[in-house]
Amino acid sequence: MEKKSTMDTKAAMDTKAARETNAAMMVALPDALAQRQLDAYNAHDIESFAAVFAEDVEAYELPTMALLFAGRDALRERYAPYFQEQRPAATLVSPRVCVGDFVIDTERVLLADGRVLSAVALYQIEGEAIRRMWFIRG
Repeated sequence: MEKKSTMDTKAAMDTKAARETNAAMMVALPDALAQRQLDAYNAHDIESFAAVFAEDVEAYELPTMALLFAGRDALRERYAPYFQEQRPAATLVSPRVCVGDFVIDTERVLLADGRVLSAVALYQIEGEAIRRMWFIRG
């Protein structure tokens, strides 16, 4: 009887470890994608930045839900001149929050002209890319 109990305990531990590994992997990809886009943003590398996003990416402004742009080409058109002119440097002001396929970043952005912007960015991950994002600007 003790042998069966030991086997049951081992099976339960293996199942728990598998669940924890799967949960960690589910958080790892969204977190990694959000970090890759932040790193490329800060490096002003438009191609590396764009590569993190889905071909059909959409960006919205909250609370109005106004569409800021749709598509990776539109993303490049919007961000390439911004990177050139403003040389933005974003830093996270609170820990990144990852919940399922969503990532929430609270950022402070220093621009070349000396302005400091505050924003909350919400990213939705689909597959291995950022598919949608929403911004609240302060």
